[in-house]
Amino acid sequence: MCKEKITQKIGNRNLCDPFFCTSTGLSYSISALRVAFKQVISRSGIAIEGNIRMHDLRHNAAMLRMLLWYEEGVNLEAKLPILATYMGHKNLLSTQKYLHLTKELLIPIMARYQAKFGHIINDGGMP
Repeated sequence: MCKEKITQKIGNRNLCDPFFCTSTGLSYSISALRVAFKQVISRSGIAIEGNIRMHDLRHNAAMLRMLLWYEEGVNLEAKLPILATYMGHKNLLSTQKYLHLTKELLIPIMARYQAKFGHIINDGGMP
Protein backbone atom coordinates (compact mmCIF):
# COMPACT_ATOMS: atom_id res chain seq x y z
CA MET A 1 0.00 0.00 0.00
CA CYS A 2 2.77 2.45 0.91
CA LYS A 3 4.66 1.68 -2.29
CA GLU A 4 1.54 2.38 -4.35
CA LYS A 5 0.96 5.72 -2.59
CA ILE A 6 4.56 6.78 -3.17
CA THR A 7 4.34 5.71 -6.83
CA GLN A 8 1.19 7.83 -7.24
CA LYS A 9 2.99 10.79 -5.70
CA ILE A 10 6.36 10.60 -7.45
CA GLY A 11 5.76 8.35 -10.45
CA ASN A 12 7.71 5.28 -11.47
CA ARG A 13 11.16 6.36 -10.38
CA ASN A 14 13.92 3.95 -9.58
CA LEU A 15 13.72 3.20 -5.84
CA CYS A 16 17.48 3.79 -5.62
CA ASP A 17 17.08 7.37 -6.83
CA PRO A 18 17.31 10.01 -4.09
CA PHE A 19 13.96 10.86 -2.50
CA PHE A 20 14.97 14.48 -1.82
CA CYS A 21 16.82 16.10 -4.72
CA THR A 22 18.59 19.36 -5.31
CA SER A 23 17.36 21.64 -8.09
CA THR A 24 19.80 19.84 -10.41
CA GLY A 25 18.39 16.41 -9.54
CA LEU A 26 21.30 15.28 -7.39
CA SER A 27 21.05 13.95 -3.87
CA TYR A 28 21.87 16.23 -0.95
CA SER A 29 25.08 15.64 0.95
CA ILE A 30 24.87 14.37 4.51
CA SER A 31 26.24 17.66 5.82
CA ALA A 32 23.61 19.66 3.90
CA LEU A 33 20.86 17.46 5.35
CA ARG A 34 22.25 17.91 8.86
CA VAL A 35 22.32 21.69 8.47
CA ALA A 36 18.76 21.74 7.10
CA PHE A 37 17.56 19.48 9.91
CA LYS A 38 19.12 21.72 12.58
CA GLN A 39 17.48 24.75 10.97
CA VAL A 40 14.06 23.07 11.00
CA ILE A 41 14.48 22.08 14.65
CA SER A 42 15.63 25.59 15.56
CA ARG A 43 12.70 27.23 13.76
CA SER A 44 10.16 24.82 15.23
CA GLY A 45 10.44 26.35 18.67
CA ILE A 46 10.45 22.89 20.26
CA ALA A 47 12.42 22.83 23.50
CA ILE A 48 15.16 20.24 23.06
CA GLU A 49 17.68 19.04 25.61
CA GLY A 50 21.06 18.28 24.10
CA ASN A 51 21.79 17.55 20.47
CA ILE A 52 19.07 15.90 18.36
CA ARG A 53 19.93 13.98 15.21
CA MET A 54 17.73 12.84 12.33
CA HIS A 55 18.41 9.29 13.46
CA ASP A 56 16.82 10.08 16.84
CA LEU A 57 13.48 10.56 15.08
CA ARG A 58 13.60 6.95 13.86
CA HIS A 59 14.41 5.72 17.34
CA ASN A 60 11.60 7.76 18.88
CA ALA A 61 9.10 6.61 16.25
CA ALA A 62 9.98 2.96 16.93
CA MET A 63 9.70 3.43 20.69
CA LEU A 64 6.41 5.32 20.41
CA ARG A 65 4.95 2.56 18.23
CA MET A 66 6.02 -0.05 20.81
CA LEU A 67 4.49 2.00 23.63
CA LEU A 68 1.19 2.38 21.76
CA TRP A 69 1.06 -1.34 21.02
CA TYR A 70 1.84 -2.09 24.67
CA GLU A 71 -0.96 0.22 25.82
CA GLU A 72 -3.31 -1.58 23.39
CA GLY A 73 -2.38 -4.85 25.11
CA VAL A 74 -1.02 -6.55 22.01
CA ASN A 75 1.78 -9.12 21.95
CA LEU A 76 4.90 -7.04 21.31
CA GLU A 77 6.96 -10.01 20.15
CA ALA A 78 4.38 -10.73 17.46
CA LYS A 79 4.52 -7.09 16.32
CA LEU A 80 8.33 -6.83 16.06
CA PRO A 81 8.48 -8.30 12.52
CA ILE A 82 5.89 -5.71 11.41
CA LEU A 83 7.94 -2.89 12.92
CA ALA A 84 11.13 -4.28 11.37
CA THR A 85 9.52 -4.41 7.93
CA TYR A 86 8.11 -0.89 8.29
CA MET A 87 11.55 0.42 9.22
CA GLY A 88 13.11 -1.32 6.22
CA HIS A 89 15.18 -3.75 8.26
CA LYS A 90 16.09 -7.19 6.95
CA ASN A 91 16.12 -8.78 10.40
CA LEU A 92 15.00 -8.18 13.97
CA LEU A 93 18.54 -7.53 15.21
CA SER A 94 18.62 -4.25 13.32
CA THR A 95 15.28 -3.24 14.81
CA GLN A 96 16.34 -4.18 18.33
CA LYS A 97 19.10 -1.55 18.16
CA TYR A 98 16.31 1.05 18.20
CA LEU A 99 14.46 -0.44 21.13
CA HIS A 100 15.61 0.47 24.60
CA LEU A 101 13.67 0.33 27.82
CA THR A 102 12.70 3.95 28.38
CA LYS A 103 10.93 5.60 31.28
CA GLU A 104 7.87 6.06 29.07
CA LEU A 105 7.69 2.31 28.44
CA LEU A 106 8.86 1.16 31.88
CA ILE A 107 6.15 3.03 33.84
CA PRO A 108 3.14 1.33 32.18
CA ILE A 109 4.92 -2.05 32.24
CA MET A 110 5.57 -1.74 35.99
CA ALA A 111 1.99 -0.58 36.61
CA ARG A 112 0.57 -3.56 34.72
CA TYR A 113 2.76 -6.06 36.58
CA GLN A 114 2.09 -4.37 39.91
CA ALA A 115 -1.65 -4.71 39.28
CA LYS A 116 -1.27 -8.40 38.39
CA PHE A 117 1.39 -9.52 40.85
CA GLY A 118 1.70 -6.79 43.50
CA HIS A 119 -0.26 -8.88 46.01
CA ILE A 120 2.47 -11.55 45.94
CA ILE A 121 5.21 -9.25 47.22
CA ASN A 122 4.88 -7.80 50.70
CA ASP A 123 6.97 -5.09 52.35
CA GLY A 124 9.61 -7.60 53.46
CA GLY A 125 10.17 -8.86 49.96
CA MET A 126 9.16 -12.42 50.89
CA PRO A 127 5.74 -13.99 50.25
